[in-house]
Amino acid sequence: SQSLSIRSGLGDKYGVAVSLYALGMVAYNNGDLQTAEIRFSDALKIRRDIGSAAGIATSLDGSALIAIARQDIQVGLMLIGAAEALRQSIGVKRLPIWEETVSAAELQLNDPSFYRRSAPEMVEFNQALEEKRSKVHALYLRWETLEEKKKMASQG
Repeated sequence: SQSLSIRSGLGDKYGVAVSLYALGMVAYNNGDLQTAEIRFSDALKIRRDIGSAAGIATSLDGSALIAIARQDIQVGLMLIGAAEALRQSIGVKRLPIWEETVSAAELQLNDPSFYRRSAPEMVEFNQALEEKRSKVHALYLRWETLEEKKKMASQG
């Protein structure tokens, strides 16, 4: 939240969006879906305002994680599809870890037994999903840092 305050004070909208998304991932990884959803939404609004197509796609991915966590698999896949279409339109590839998330969500959607899993099976599934979330978050932070360095280098 310190980086959010600093970036906000500097008027760095791009940086504010990055910080909001990162705070959303922290909330998401802590199981606070409501806060994560708000942070992802706020980041999306800023990214839309500044015209950051790659950032918009990333924010849509965050919203997809929320939908999938809430078992709204269709909405999650729709959001991932929208993010992917946007990436394709600007020539940016999705992080490979998302392929696993998409595949898992598609399997859930097409597998009626998913909704009849036992508690231990759901715990195991959620642990595997949490590992994927952590990988996605780490990769995203590295990507955002590189993007920010590129932006700073082009300005400096």
